[in-house]
Amino acid sequence: MSTGEFQTLGLSIHLFRPSIVLDDSGEPHHCAVTPRGRLLADVTNLVSSYAHTHSAFGGFDTASFSITATQEEVETWYDQALGAHVETIDEAGDIVWEGYIDQVDIQLGPLAITRGPVTDIANQVYVVYQEKDTSTSPNTHSAPRILKPILETPESQRVYGIRAAFLTLSAATASVAQQIGMMWMYENAWPRLSEQVSLSSSGGSGPTINFSCRGYFHSLTQTYYTAALGNENASVKLGKILDWEGTYVNGLFSSANAFITANTTQVPVAETDYIEMKTQIEEIVSVGDATFQRYLFQVGPERLVTYGPMPTTYLYQQDMTWERQQIRTRYGEIVMPWAVKAGQWLRLLNWLPGAEEAATYREDSRYMFIEQVSYTAPFDVALSGGKSDRIDQVMAQLGLAGETASA
Repeated sequence: MSTGEFQTLGLSIHLFRPSIVLDDSGEPHHCAVTPRGRLLADVTNLVSSYAHTHSAFGGFDTASFSITATQEEVETWYDQALGAHVETIDEAGDIVWEGYIDQVDIQLGPLAITRGPVTDIANQVYVVYQEKDTSTSPNTHSAPRILKPILETPESQRVYGIRAAFLTLSAATASVAQQIGMMWMYENAWPRLSEQVSLSSSGGSGPTINFSCRGYFHSLTQTYYTAALGNENASVKLGKILDWEGTYVNGLFSSANAFITANTTQVPVAETDYIEMKTQIEEIVSVGDATFQRYLFQVGPERLVTYGPMPTTYLYQQDMTWERQQIRTRYGEIVMPWAVKAGQWLRLLNWLPGAEEAATYREDSRYMFIEQVSYTAPFDVALSGGKSDRIDQVMAQLGLAGETASA
């Protein structure tokens, strides 16, 4: 795709510097992050390539785009781009994709530079350690405990928000745990940098910069923690996790900014294993409901969360005999390739036309459940999926999550 062609699609890309207000008065620190803080640039007319993915779990997943720039502009983006809020907008003003810049790759003549990813930054480190008792034979270890105080880098937090990480040490004293934790945080509190110089007789390429982006559900690296006993509704626990992030981490999520379908399937209240919130949510989603109906969790524009059962009616259709290979709605309306979303059923027209209608979509080869949509500008779109597998759901409800059923 040539520079300028992206603009003709009616799409635009806006970059913002988030507003981050750090509260370091207590332990642990937390932030109030406003992603659309200050407009950095509209880079639409500079884009030479663009792609994004949308997933049934997570919604806005990944994106990448490249721009051509002068050396001065490249140096500016090297300094300012990481962590920037990204919005891809269509001609109607709707957000097609939203997230943050996770990594920057620069090519400047013979010099190649990679900075990031932001996702690997650790500026709030929880060191989980077990003290070793050498006075017993065999030696024993204490129960896992978290080093206090929690290790923090406020300078990094003011730039990138809270980026939590857990460091587990199987046998260490508190002083050793602190020493190792401080060294590890020092190495990871800021974006990593790698550089390579390749000299060639043909000369180097002109200045280009590629931005690798992630959707906001990838930022759920903190953990929701509670030792309370008993069980509660899956939908209630999901709301508590979102509110925990909103109150104790970056303020990006809350149950008030969510469409959460009530789900009375029971899940344990307690979360004591220091598992990141993204994994905790994935475990809640995996249980489905009492009828083993699959549930979906997606993050959309402005971090709006939707949680509810997978659709029972197809939204999209595609006919292999159409001269123009396009996705259409069930009513025949053309869907632009960048607007196709995962978490929906696709009907394949003129495939097995003589086959008898099955009782459910899951049993009918003419229907595909879309797990992921991959769009590449200008007009390419790939859908991946198949049938919704229930065995993992059943095993999750029976307390066997992570086990493998085999014959």
